[in-house]
Amino acid sequence: DNFYGQLGNENTNAQTEPVTVKNYTDGDAPTGSISIINKSSYSSGYENVALTLTATDSTALAAYYLSTSSSTPSATSSSWTDVTETTSLSLSVSKSRYFSSGNNYYYVWYKDVLGNISQGYFDSVYCTTSSCY
Repeated sequence: DNFYGQLGNENTNAQTEPVTVKNYTDGDAPTGSISIINKSSYSSGYENVALTLTATDSTALAAYYLSTSSSTPSATSSSWTDVTETTSLSLSVSKSRYFSSGNNYYYVWYKDVLGNISQGYFDSVYCTTSSCY
C-alpha cells in the first residue's frame, strides 16, 4: 500500500496502479490427460518425443510435472513446470528419452494455484527392437 493506504503497484510516490486481488476457494484438483504423438514414428533408442498435455481446473492451473516415473510428486518439488495461470491448458511439449524394448511410459500431474495436485495420467509407447507403436 502507499502513503494513503491504497493498494496497488506504486509507480511514483504520489500515484498507484490498481491491481487485481484473487480470492480462490476451490478445493478440487485439476483433471487432465497426456498423449504421445505419432507413436509409430519412433524406434528403440534415443528419441525426441512429442507430447500433448491437456488439463482443466475450475480455479486456475499453475504447473505440470512430467516424468517417466509413476511416483506422485510433492507439491514443493523443484521439477514442476510453471504455466501461465488458466482454467484450460493445452500444450505441446517435447522430451528426449531412451526407448527400450517393451512399454515406455510418460506420466503427468497437474497442480492448481491452491496447490491441489491431480491424479497421475499416463500414456505409453510399446517398442520392439526395430519399431514402436
